[in-house]
Amino acid sequence: MVELEGENLLKRIRQGDHTAMRELFMGHYDQVFLTIRRMLSDIATTDDIAQEVFIDIWAKRDSIFISSSLSSYIKRMAVNKALNYIRQSKSQLFSNEIDENIALRDHSTDLMDLNSLEEYLHKKIDMLPAQCRLVFVLSRFEEMSNKEIAEHLNLSVKTIENQMTKALKTLKIALEIYKR
Repeated sequence: MVELEGENLLKRIRQGDHTAMRELFMGHYDQVFLTIRRMLSDIATTDDIAQEVFIDIWAKRDSIFISSSLSSYIKRMAVNKALNYIRQSKSQLFSNEIDENIALRDHSTDLMDLNSLEEYLHKKIDMLPAQCRLVFVLSRFEEMSNKEIAEHLNLSVKTIENQMTKALKTLKIALEIYKR
């Protein structure tokens, strides 16, 4: 019944119905906000990203294909947007820390090598399987415990541990290849 309501709402949104979009926003904003808030500490940023989820839905309404429930789709969008923000923020923070360390140290570390290593690692992280990448990002970038990640993703702690082992093993091999 709920899925049918979601399909009808999405159908109306595809037809450009602003009232339907308002219904979607009012019905799902709190869930989206809380999903993102679990991943970010800044309330203003959380609110901005939550609004972007709905802006994207409206902008892409003609091409959205949902194979699960509308609610699940929106929640996944929220998680993906938050992860993209985290990735961009952490990348910028990591880049700033590298710049500061280079300025403080008086040796000839080549910034290009550090930037290429950072790019290489981010590419390798992006190439991890989706669930493995999500677990890794939540653990290493958001500093969530395995238990918190398991609760957040509705998975067992053992699954989270296995995914982290897989991610770390893959990245370790990638670093060894990079050193050559």
